[in-house]
Amino acid sequence: MKKHILPYIAIIMILGSLFSCAYFNDSDNKVIQLACDTTNEHPAPLLSTLISKIEYIPLETNDTTLGDYWDAVVTDKYIVTATSTGCHVFLRKNGAFIRTIGMKGDQGALGYSSFTSPLYVINNRVLLKRNKELILFSVEDGTLLRKITMEEEEERHTYDDMIPLNDTTMIIYSHNQTGENEYNLQIRTFSGEVLKTVPASNRFERIDKTARVSFNNECVFYNYGSNIYMREFTCDTIYKIDASMNLIPYYSLELGDKLPPANSREEWKSYYLRFGKIIETKRYLILSETGVTSSDARFGFIYDKVSGETKYLNHIKDGIGFTNDLDGFINFWPIKSRGNETQEIWQMIQAEDLLQQASSKQTEYPFLESIHEEDNPIIIIGTTI
Repeated sequence: MKKHILPYIAIIMILGSLFSCAYFNDSDNKVIQLACDTTNEHPAPLLSTLISKIEYIPLETNDTTLGDYWDAVVTDKYIVTATSTGCHVFLRKNGAFIRTIGMKGDQGALGYSSFTSPLYVINNRVLLKRNKELILFSVEDGTLLRKITMEEEEERHTYDDMIPLNDTTMIIYSHNQTGENEYNLQIRTFSGEVLKTVPASNRFERIDKTARVSFNNECVFYNYGSNIYMREFTCDTIYKIDASMNLIPYYSLELGDKLPPANSREEWKSYYLRFGKIIETKRYLILSETGVTSSDARFGFIYDKVSGETKYLNHIKDGIGFTNDLDGFINFWPIKSRGNETQEIWQMIQAEDLLQQASSKQTEYPFLESIHEEDNPIIIIGTTI
């Protein structure tokens, strides 16, 4: 094991304590200022400025798959979902149900207790959680590939967010669920070996110790090109983690007094801003309020790389997302992406919300005739320009 770990240690020693909000000066990098605090409200951009192709994939509804849908990942062949009834796999081309991965809530060999956040799918493998174990399944045939024991320090709590760096290592971010757990990030191998523990910027302490406290999306990761990006919700900076494991300040949101303080959660202000989804494309950086589906988001910011302008969007006023001038169906607000500069990006919309928005267009889109309000979500996939 040591001979495999040493190269990683040599690379990641440069990380140090750079995951804090303190400015790390990189002479070759110019931080892009977004000025979110001072931008004005704008109408949504046209969808044709974001994508060139759009697809609508209704996920098959049956007794096995019906439930609450929390997350979805699109691959070349499949759509892998995290739901209240299990990890269900559908065909990418038409949404037909293929299989359920593992057995949610079961104590047997194929059992697991919860999903990773975000749902962790790479190279047609999905990673699920059971206590201190991570269980790797094949999406292709549902077989169990291996179990990974994640050693945790005494009195530590669940590692909540995971994102792959490559085929051998991952970043894990731990939330402060009880108000006592010190935030940190860890870089680990898939075999469970800790390569690096990095202090994060949040240092919340909770006065009332009688109840659990949880803020979702305390840290958000996203992929763009060959790099991974991350942002903590008490930090103005989005950091780029490049292929050499350098941590570089890349965007400054400039939220002003809308940025939650890093050392107190006792007096939460209604005007504080948190982003649950961040996506970057060749033209846009898209930030939206936390939400399971696109229809949950109430506001968002879009940074246009061409014009250098940041725009604030109020979804309650304007409807959800980019104005659809491609096929005139419904507006589009992506929640996830995959690929490099030419990407697939997608949103997950509830059947009821889709039917409300498309009530006058059933003759143009025959698949709507077979959808009912209580059905599973529809995945809308766009190919970026």
